[in-house]
Amino acid sequence: MNDGIVKKRILFIVNPVAGVRSKVGIPDLIEQEIDTRQYDCHIAYTQFAGHAVYITQEAVAEKLYDIVVAVGGDGSVNEVASQLVDTPVALGIIPLGSGNGLARKLGIPMQQRAAIQTLNHCHTTTVDVGLINNRYFFSNAGIGYSAMVAARFSGRKNRGMTGYALTIAGGLSRYRPVSCHIDCNNTGFETSAFDITFNNSGQFGYGMGLTPHSNLSDGQLELTIVRHFPLFQIFWVVLLFIINRLYKSHYLKKIEMQKATLRCPKPVQAQIDGDPVFIADTFEVSVKQQALKVVVPDK
Repeated sequence: MNDGIVKKRILFIVNPVAGVRSKVGIPDLIEQEIDTRQYDCHIAYTQFAGHAVYITQEAVAEKLYDIVVAVGGDGSVNEVASQLVDTPVALGIIPLGSGNGLARKLGIPMQQRAAIQTLNHCHTTTVDVGLINNRYFFSNAGIGYSAMVAARFSGRKNRGMTGYALTIAGGLSRYRPVSCHIDCNNTGFETSAFDITFNNSGQFGYGMGLTPHSNLSDGQLELTIVRHFPLFQIFWVVLLFIINRLYKSHYLKKIEMQKATLRCPKPVQAQIDGDPVFIADTFEVSVKQQALKVVVPDK
């Protein structure tokens, strides 16, 4: 007897290879912590890169679930969330990846048990979503050094905070700035930059970011341009990034925007939510306002 309560249907999509934390015991933990009085829950495991996309597409198309939970890192979250944009289905997150940028910005606990308990409150909000060349991003997307770091970090066996920091530092002395023309806010200009990033959450992961005060629901993105800096300033710039203070540096320029176009003289690597995704010479970037429903802690 359920006292007339209509249970919500919730699907957990688990990426068994995300990040650095073990997924062993996740089913037992879900069974222990999820409120079965309000949820009918199911668990699916991804078997290959991109599998979460197909699982989520099927869940949405067949109207099977009210909430789909990404159990993994920012890449897994992106795969699931991209299929939930402009749908009534809410995104849940159990952060098991390396950086967990979006989860941190949303205030979702990093501990598995606490993250599951957050779902029991079923408190939701809606957030903005970024688009770059018709691909969704939820934390950030860009070109330049962050894209190079994403490409290198994706191939590391030693992940986690130490691996991330080593990847950031590893290519600094040999890196060359990226050049492009930017059209934004009815203004066009040329730039040669260390990094160009479009920020939605302001988080790269591990609590680090270029725009720590970004608002996920303000209807705009923040374009950050990190100017190239002298070699002797490398460690100072890295330190400012790690402690979330680079936005105060004169090396960083910030522009609030809703739409922009980047044109590079040659194809360059781009990253989306920390994953190296494609190489192109032109990038069309925009924001979809209030386009994703997300389960967050009840504050």
